[in-house]
Amino acid sequence: MEKKVMGCFYLGFYYVRLLLCIRGNSSILELRKEKSRDAARSRRGKENYEFYELAKMLPLPAAITSQLDKASIIRLTISYLRLRDFSSHGDPPWNREDSPPNKSVKVKEEK
Repeated sequence: MEKKVMGCFYLGFYYVRLLLCIRGNSSILELRKEKSRDAARSRRGKENYEFYELAKMLPLPAAITSQLDKASIIRLTISYLRLRDFSSHGDPPWNREDSPPNKSVKVKEEK
């Protein structure tokens, strides 16, 4: 004896079992999705905190660093680190007066 109930066929005991199984799986899937969303939200929150901590370390006014997006924070941090590295080594060798002359070019001396 089949009877259609809410889009499913009623087959007695088996219908109840099937319905519980379907509802159970969908609620488990919903719980997994919710847990995944919460984990992603938490991860993003931690990442944002670290990005803005990094931005505060840049030698810029707080009014500017508080308005930067993530890509700008990374770009400015890389530029700052490169500049700091460059300045810690002093002038490049090609700019020093005491550097040896270039021997690949021969200079013709006048007599």
